[in-house]
Amino acid sequence: MSEYQYYEFRAIDRPLTEKELKEVRALSTRAEITPISFTNEYHWGDFRGDPRKMMQRYYDLHVYYANWGTVNWMIRVPQAVADMKIWEAYVTDETLNLTASGQHVLLELSTLSSDEPDDYIDESIDFMSSVMQLRTDLIAGDLRVLYLGWLANVILWDEAEEDDDVDEQEPPVPPGLQELTPALKEYCDVFHVDVDLLAAAAQASAPMKPVDERGLQQWIAQLPAGEKDQMLLDLARGERPGLGAELRARFIRTHTPAETQASRRTVSELLEAARAHRKDRKAAAAKRAEEQRQRKEAVRKEHLQRIAVNPEPIWEQARAFIKETNRESYKQAAKLLADLRDAAAMVGASAGFASKLSQLLEQNRSKNALREVLRDARLI
Repeated sequence: MSEYQYYEFRAIDRPLTEKELKEVRALSTRAEITPISFTNEYHWGDFRGDPRKMMQRYYDLHVYYANWGTVNWMIRVPQAVADMKIWEAYVTDETLNLTASGQHVLLELSTLSSDEPDDYIDESIDFMSSVMQLRTDLIAGDLRVLYLGWLANVILWDEAEEDDDVDEQEPPVPPGLQELTPALKEYCDVFHVDVDLLAAAAQASAPMKPVDERGLQQWIAQLPAGEKDQMLLDLARGERPGLGAELRARFIRTHTPAETQASRRTVSELLEAARAHRKDRKAAAAKRAEEQRQRKEAVRKEHLQRIAVNPEPIWEQARAFIKETNRESYKQAAKLLADLRDAAAMVGASAGFASKLSQLLEQNRSKNALREVLRDARLI
């Protein structure tokens, strides 16, 4: 398999200036560049630019993936919407990193490369729409992607059997983990969030609640006049494009009850709960499979009983298929003959079936393809 790497950047809050466009063009002569996007593909070689620096200077979203399984998503948000005291609790060694730079915070979501064939990335997948939605939700105060980024790292600790990490407490559990958005589901799929670990974590997650619009209105009305004047001035100058999201984020932070540290679980407790959920899930799946098998068996038994009572119409159908003298019709005949064999065995008439099958073969002894099909069906 040839190597493939994909780089895409998006500017959301403001387009790049002419000067900035020249700067990013200097990084690649083959990239597709517009004032709001930068896209490049590599089938050999590497990108000369530094994606992290590009995000800090120019862009709000970044998607990178390689067909050997490495994935990296970056989201830049205004620092005013990020409560770093809370956000930093989700940072991990491998899967989630936060960097404060100037007026922005850069969130980096990563997965490690893998040699497993199932982890190769489909080159036709478009991740950018999901990353865009994650940014919108994050700015609005939805911290689920941060928690999922932390959770993706927990399974790495479990696989590495690192005892030093199992006593670490989980970060604040955001609401809504039991009902993920399509963007969050795609994150879980791409970044290998264990389904049983997620189910265990979601047990402590409250349902999502809509923003109290009346409360928001009252809170804004109580803001100091000077602060509101400055906001309007900044907005008129185009200096705070995310002002609406910033205000909503501030309101959510100041009106969300503080979580008690005692309510948090340790990594060890989460892993134990995930193992219990996995055991229950597999047992339930096995029960469903057995029930389905029994239903199919009952339906087939009833079908064979009907054939055993009056087998001749089925023999006639089989003979009609054989007269068509093509392999597909022979396969249809073989299915009918298999039903006749099983129905005969059910009522102790296998000898009679064998005799009639021998007669049928004798009548069609020149049809070698028929014999091949019946042999493949283990009828002869």
